[in-house]
Amino acid sequence: MADYKGIKGFKVQSLASDPSNAVEGQVWYNTTNAALKLTAGVGSWASGGALNTAVQKATGIGIQTAALSVSGQSTAKCEQYDGSAWTEVGDVNQMREQASGSGTTTSGLFFGGATPPAVTAENESWNGTSWTEEADLNTARRGSGGSGASATAAIMSTGYTTANVANVETWNGTSWTETSDVNTARRTLASGGASSTAAIIAGGYEPGANSAKAESWNATSWTELSNINTARDYVAGAPTTSAIGLIFTGVTEYFDGSTWTEVADLATPRSRVASAGTTTAALASGGVPPPSGLTTTEEWTVVGTTKTVTIS
Repeated sequence: MADYKGIKGFKVQSLASDPSNAVEGQVWYNTTNAALKLTAGVGSWASGGALNTAVQKATGIGIQTAALSVSGQSTAKCEQYDGSAWTEVGDVNQMREQASGSGTTTSGLFFGGATPPAVTAENESWNGTSWTEEADLNTARRGSGGSGASATAAIMSTGYTTANVANVETWNGTSWTETSDVNTARRTLASGGASSTAAIIAGGYEPGANSAKAESWNATSWTELSNINTARDYVAGAPTTSAIGLIFTGVTEYFDGSTWTEVADLATPRSRVASAGTTTAALASGGVPPPSGLTTTEEWTVVGTTKTVTIS
């Protein structure tokens, strides 16, 4: 079995007292208390400003205080969030649901999805004012995992055509290129990452059953991670890198680079939400159960606290 040094590349520090400036994910051994300790994110959901139009299966782009909710089922509308309220901005050229997104409120990318019953390879960019059609995906699909913090460097993984697919494509600002497949083909999964070279996917739907599987991307290949605690599809997520992540559909789970832990749930249990932000500051908007969707928005905030594991 691999040890901590073999995984992280360095040994656990031995300290007489807990550090005053410990950062999230830091691990140390307290020699005074004979305890192994780590800092872990402990957070909660709070109400945010309501969307102007109830929606489900929309696409989220951006961060918690500057986000977009793009299109969705039966609407081409795009709304922008400033940290307290949503404002309608420019409509997309083609209404799509279960699409993917990347970027910011001033430079975004909206790709794939479906105009039921057909899937699409459509790709549009946002410049803060209007949407422009760009080069299409190689494989039209919906329910994919898309991520990236830029409109010129994005990644799209898995999805559904006429069946679940495992193929992955990366965007360089001009065109899409097929790259290494994921290990398990599935759709409607959580995905995200700070770039197209470090991403994570979790959950989704495999043929016949919801999935608990998770994988990380290092710009070359996909690696299987520990499973999430609750198998589910239509998962939303806000991973920061391939090392830590956050997923939510009612139940919220946090990934510390090794295992998934269930943390505070959404106040309004729902799926098919648009997600934006990061592991420590995420945004969830819209969703179901109501048939036409919801206007509900919730904000996730993390405060670093110390978890202690006592060594006998």
